[in-house]
Amino acid sequence: MSWLFRRGGTKPREAAARLDAFLARRGLDRSRLTPRRALDAMIELYRTERFDRCDLANDGDMLLFQWGAYEWEGPDRFSLDVTRQLMWSDPEGDDQVWQLSIRFGFPLTDAMRAAGSSNRWCRAPSELDGFRAFVESTPAYAAVADDARSAPEIRFESAE
Repeated sequence: MSWLFRRGGTKPREAAARLDAFLARRGLDRSRLTPRRALDAMIELYRTERFDRCDLANDGDMLLFQWGAYEWEGPDRFSLDVTRQLMWSDPEGDDQVWQLSIRFGFPLTDAMRAAGSSNRWCRAPSELDGFRAFVESTPAYAAVADDARSAPEIRFESAE
């Protein structure tokens, strides 16, 4: 179980750079990702890359899929997002919570409105197959999976 909490590997603050390197190795342009490609990339990165001090057993490294028409996105906008949340303590002992997100925004359609708003967490790599099956079964994902009209917004920021 040492892979759950290894030391000497990738630092959590390098998460965005790790995503960029991952996309580059696969010949993917981050500005031209579709939701399907973004989901594939985030799932594979989660499956293969662990970060120092981010303890899976204590929800220190999770994936989140969320969607909906949210007030802060603006009127008649639909948001679909896949996020990797990393939690760790820095050398001074302060807890850090950061999120690496790929978010898409689309003009709201009736199909998207009908999809509502919700989310789903994946707490461990062993849950990835069920997580992917859930995401792919949602009307929200089906409505935009291969839609290339929206350039994704990729952010790595503190969630606190």
